[in-house]
Amino acid sequence: MKTGNRVIKAATGRSDRRTRKSFLRSMEEAAARAAVTATVTFAVGLVLKKMFVKSVADAAQEGAKSGVSDGLSRPA
Repeated sequence: MKTGNRVIKAATGRSDRRTRKSFLRSMEEAAARAAVTATVTFAVGLVLKKMFVKSVADAAQEGAKSGVSDGLSRPA
């Protein structure tokens, strides 16, 4: 008996062709869902990172502007 068949029999308790096809289909579906989940998670993380970098850059620019304006308005 092949290793794959032994694994399927251990997981399902049966080793007929129909059970094997059903088990493999469910494994393929689980793998596809995992790939979609990983892709979406990566994309969301990338968007959040870009938003954070932009937010920090905007805050730094505003801080620099207020520092310059405070420096100009104060007498030396």
